[in-house]
Amino acid sequence: MKQMSLFPILSFVVISFGVASVSAQICLNNGNFSSNSTFNANRRIILSFLPSNVTTQDGFYYNGSIGEGPNRVYARGMCIPGSTADDCSDCIKTASDGLVQSCPNQTEAYSWPGDPTLCLVSYSNTSFSGSVDSDGRVIFTNTGDITSNITKFTEIWEDLVVRMIDIASAPKDTPSSSNNYYTANIAALNPFQDIFALMQCTPDLSSGDCEYCLRQSARDYQSCCGKKQGGVVMQQSCFFRWDLYAYSKAFDNIMVASPPPMTIRSIPPSAGAPANQNDNTDTDISTTNSLQYEFEAIEAATNKFSVSNKLGEGGYGEVYKGKLPNGTEVAVKRLSEMSGQDTRKFRNEVVLVSKLQHKNLVRLFGFCLQGDEKILIYEFVPNKSLDYYLFDPEKQGQLDWTRRYKIIGEIAQGILHLHQDSHPTIIYRDFKASNILLDADMNPKISDFGMATIFGMEETRGNSKWNAETL
Repeated sequence: MKQMSLFPILSFVVISFGVASVSAQICLNNGNFSSNSTFNANRRIILSFLPSNVTTQDGFYYNGSIGEGPNRVYARGMCIPGSTADDCSDCIKTASDGLVQSCPNQTEAYSWPGDPTLCLVSYSNTSFSGSVDSDGRVIFTNTGDITSNITKFTEIWEDLVVRMIDIASAPKDTPSSSNNYYTANIAALNPFQDIFALMQCTPDLSSGDCEYCLRQSARDYQSCCGKKQGGVVMQQSCFFRWDLYAYSKAFDNIMVASPPPMTIRSIPPSAGAPANQNDNTDTDISTTNSLQYEFEAIEAATNKFSVSNKLGEGGYGEVYKGKLPNGTEVAVKRLSEMSGQDTRKFRNEVVLVSKLQHKNLVRLFGFCLQGDEKILIYEFVPNKSLDYYLFDPEKQGQLDWTRRYKIIGEIAQGILHLHQDSHPTIIYRDFKASNILLDADMNPKISDFGMATIFGMEETRGNSKWNAETL
């Protein structure tokens, strides 16, 4: 069995609203060389050319060697799909330099750095076999623990990981490409927290070997560290990481997968109550329960709907800024009269709209029902609406044409998702600058989509002249 030494570069921690890098050089002690040896000279040469060799390949994967006999050095590098050439090159260079520095005389070593993208660099005095190499497997864990709803968390985590392993290990047609054996995905843990996971195998493996490597990684992690708030399992043949924040650009354009529905028995009608044959059980009962908030919690979050928390007022009601107990900032929309729509239909339609998730749509976190109160809870988008900048002579300068072009393109992506890719499909007819909100990075998010169906409107109603949307 090979021995190894571990040189961690940055401790594995969760950073709220940021990206933490997990990187280590894994130096295997199965052989040594001297600093003035031909082997070391060859190692430095092949690693110095590795960034350009990887990025000139269509699939961002390179496997090569230099030298003869005992001085021959084998090296390989790859970056995850979607990496830019610059990011890939920087990652490969950082990993290569780190191995040279941290593994000064070991004949075999590897690294999976994650900044600015995820990449693999490894070198050896023997050729890479194309089979699973578990020597030097390392597990990093987050310092925090999962402390509540552990059963639900485990169900969602296992469902996500099993699905991802099936996708990542599926046979591919293109050999020698980093597009082989890779997947990244997101699953909703609750309305305010997602699970982010990424896994990849080296493309020289068979489909079965990739599946074995990833299952081994997931099983080993779960057996030792299943209650941690994130973790990494890295070995020379595959990589698996999950966390509770988006630690990689790989998640930028991924839709959030809804958690698997839980089986919950509904209460039967009271004795003597007529059964409605056409009245189905509430949409996704478990989802409905997870989205519903107590009125007292929303009242506390908005400081009892104080004037100082009020953000504005529109055709559908007043909007307040709020902060939930976990620190999440939200926009609370206190709806006006609901045109006689019953509570059951309102709740089911809110659940449907909450599933419409895209990076350019304002996310609906949940709702509140109490008496005549009907409240929607959205993500808070800090930079106001697009019209705030377009029609202010002083603020127009913040929107140069490069930024405007980007905003237009991303708005189009959001509308395309509503019109074609969402379930249910929504035709967005209320398109105007005041309904386009801008986040902290000035990325646009479409707001008030689905409001017509939540209101149960078939035509224009309420205090505005807005057109109703259609499902």
